[in-house]
Amino acid sequence: MMTARARKDGLGALRGDRADVMKVNLFLTCLGENFFSPVLKDMVSLLERLGARCEVPEGQTCCGQPFFNSGYQTQAIGPARQWLKVFGRTHGYIVAPSGSCVEFVRHRYPELFPFGTPEHALAQDISHRTFEFTEFLTKVLKVTDVGASFPHRVTYHASCHLLRGLGLRDEPKQLSAAVRGLEYIPLPAEETCCGFGGIFSVVYPEVSRSISHIIAPAVHLTKEGIAELFRAKLGVDAPAEPVQLAAIARARLREAFLAADMGISGANFMVAETGTLVIVSNEGNGRMCTTLPPLHVAVVGIDKVVPDMESLDVLLKLLPRSATGQKMTCYTSFITGPSRNPEEGGPQELHLVLLDNGRTRVLRDVAARETCCAFAVVSV
Repeated sequence: MMTARARKDGLGALRGDRADVMKVNLFLTCLGENFFSPVLKDMVSLLERLGARCEVPEGQTCCGQPFFNSGYQTQAIGPARQWLKVFGRTHGYIVAPSGSCVEFVRHRYPELFPFGTPEHALAQDISHRTFEFTEFLTKVLKVTDVGASFPHRVTYHASCHLLRGLGLRDEPKQLSAAVRGLEYIPLPAEETCCGFGGIFSVVYPEVSRSISHIIAPAVHLTKEGIAELFRAKLGVDAPAEPVQLAAIARARLREAFLAADMGISGANFMVAETGTLVIVSNEGNGRMCTTLPPLHVAVVGIDKVVPDMESLDVLLKLLPRSATGQKMTCYTSFITGPSRNPEEGGPQELHLVLLDNGRTRVLRDVAARETCCAFAVVSV
């Protein structure tokens, strides 16, 4: 550890006025190496300017996250074991510019290599010394001002694994706040999932699009822009205050749900054993859509069928982790037929539309059937 005292400019006395030098092993990540190499170069430049000695361990590969998040836990062990082998030879901190990759190594490696396996001790050791870049700057180096300048307007959207998986809410904004000339514009619903979720957006494109649709139409607007939009479209006196804007939207949406004659939904899973529809979400619109109107129509792809509740249990653990970095979502609804008691409310009819749209054709194709994980197509 560094023994130098922090300087007043926030950078810390990290430039050679001490005998020891902090070593940082760079965890490049797949996306970083293949698509964002300038980001990696800038990260190295900053860390070295702050006095760290950066090294790139040779032989590092994918950490295995895409396989794990797609349900291929067994296939994830091979890349994870190779990654452990490479970084197990290192000493000091391991730093990556990716919340999801760090979350996977820190929290999932001890699960992939549980107590009793040869790799368990190493997985535990590495999990404690692997850090996301902004976390490393603010919590290890104790630096929030890196001496940067950027005279532009900037907003911030919290990535799911960074926020929910690692619990890093303020660290990126602390660093941005110290940038000279930067004008920070708060983003409404900045912690709402964008719908990407890595491989999730490939395997579940319908769900991904539905998530992104919630924030995309107005994601570029400031709170003043939202207020102006509400005044023009809803004819209400809308102040530029997020809490009051949310209350206006909530009131209008509930009026629409209460007046609807039919609610249309999808489903994340269908349990063949019980005939249960399972809908997973982080906001209440889906639940209102399936409970308030007298008629519920569910349109679901046949690939969402699982045999029984035991199989569902596995998938319910995988889905939120791969999509938003949560252990479980806010709402998990189990719907087995229409309402049993009309006096208690709820839909009196439920109609299920099973969507094929080429799925059986893919199922008959042996090669296509075995290519559920897009990562498997392009990786060794």
